[in-house]
Amino acid sequence: MKTGSCLCGQIQLKLTGEPLVTHACHCVECQKITGSAYGVNLWVEAKDVEVSQGELKSFTTQGGSGQPHDVHFCGDCGSAIYSRYHAAPPQFLFLRSGCLDDSSDIRPDVHIFLKDRQDGVKVGEDTPQYEGYYHFKEVWSEASQMRFKQILSQPS
Repeated sequence: MKTGSCLCGQIQLKLTGEPLVTHACHCVECQKITGSAYGVNLWVEAKDVEVSQGELKSFTTQGGSGQPHDVHFCGDCGSAIYSRYHAAPPQFLFLRSGCLDDSSDIRPDVHIFLKDRQDGVKVGEDTPQYEGYYHFKEVWSEASQMRFKQILSQPS
């Protein structure tokens, strides 16, 4: 289990499961949400994210895919905690790695939307890279693909 919080500490959370995949997303929206060159997002089951203190606020914007997504954040300090992408099944969230208390073991499995990459940002050649999005079978481990299918097959 990992714990996390927003910058001011009003939001406290627990991540009880493992991500299916970790994206380093270079889209313009992730740049704006994070105030950085890209965002590192963990694709996790929504049930595995427990907000144990505080109440998140949200707004809807358009993602790099062109589909809307809801950004959930601390209403006091504005720290982005996670997104719910409308293009993804509703059982999943995209947790910002920066809200975790210890993210030292998190490594992106893939870099996406490099068409929007900031000049000067270098990406190691050992990690898959895509100008836009990708096909799951090209990036996800077999275990994550099987887990994803299993989650989708469960009654809601």
